[in-house]
Amino acid sequence: MTDYPASREKPLEKDPLAQFIRKEAATSLTVALGGDSRGLVVQGSPGQGNWAAVPWIGVFDPAITTSATEGYYVVYLFHAQWPTVHLSLNQGTTGVREEFQAKAREVLADRAEFMRKRLADYQAELPVTSIELGSTARLPGDYAAGHAMGNSYNLDMLPSEASLQRDLRNVVRAYRALTYRGGIELDVEQQSELTAEFNI
Repeated sequence: MTDYPASREKPLEKDPLAQFIRKEAATSLTVALGGDSRGLVVQGSPGQGNWAAVPWIGVFDPAITTSATEGYYVVYLFHAQWPTVHLSLNQGTTGVREEFQAKAREVLADRAEFMRKRLADYQAELPVTSIELGSTARLPGDYAAGHAMGNSYNLDMLPSEASLQRDLRNVVRAYRALTYRGGIELDVEQQSELTAEFNI
């Protein structure tokens, strides 16, 4: 949170913070999850080739996705300007953007609402249903639209390590529950409504 703005002024390649995001931070999440990390892949990204407007550290179930471009996953998204990070149950945006183009964020928001309904019993532990990432770039805006539920933290008011770990385990359990409950696949009636609404 504190070092990213200055690091972005330097080349991405071999930058210590970039290496930290890719390696140590991702490893820390795996350790924090303990047994709940079973079968999951943790990956951090400060960007590819150039610094990302919004860096992230994601938790992926390979049965669903191993990439932030498709499916759904858990991710820490770091605000582009403020010392704030969002723990988010989110969804891949690239495929939706390619299919729906200008209507992509509407579709992402509709799917996020569907995820919340499917996980209504987790909303008390994961109450944040809207996030802002401080960037006008396309991807951060898509991430914000795709956010379903989670928690937000400010550097000045970080909760205890135990609370952070509990929140992480809760969102991973919600992630697994979403898969058991059918993922983000709509039933026939819902798919028909989406088709009619977005003319697909």
